[in-house]
Amino acid sequence: MLRFWFIDNKQIHHHAYWTHKPLVWATIFLCIVIGHKLLRKQTPIWLLALFGGIILHILLDTIAGDIRWFWPLSDTGFHLVTVPATQDHWIKSFMAHWTFKLEIAVWLAAALVGCVVPTHP
Repeated sequence: MLRFWFIDNKQIHHHAYWTHKPLVWATIFLCIVIGHKLLRKQTPIWLLALFGGIILHILLDTIAGDIRWFWPLSDTGFHLVTVPATQDHWIKSFMAHWTFKLEIAVWLAAALVGCVVPTHP
C-alpha cells in the first residue's frame, strides 16, 4: 500500500502487485517445502500457517477485488461480486456491503483463536 500511495501515485491497484498473485506465493511455498524436504527438516507449523493466511487473504480478495489467478498467462482479474457505489466514497460503500462483514467475521475468528488456543503445549 505504501507503493500505491507514494510511488505509483494511486494509479496501479495493489491487487496488480506481485503480492496478490497466487502463482508467486505457490512458487515460494513449494520452494520452501522442497528445501525443507531436501534438508530432511520439517516445515515449521508457523510457516504453514503464514502461507495459509496469505492464501486466505487472496481468496477473500477474490470475493470483491480483482485477483489475477491465471497470471502470467492472463492479466485478467477475477472477482465474484461487484460492490456498488452506494455511498459518497468507495470506502463507505465497501463498509456498507456484506463482504465487509465477512472480513470482520474472519478478523474476529482470528482474534478468538489467538486468545483461546494455547501457544505452548
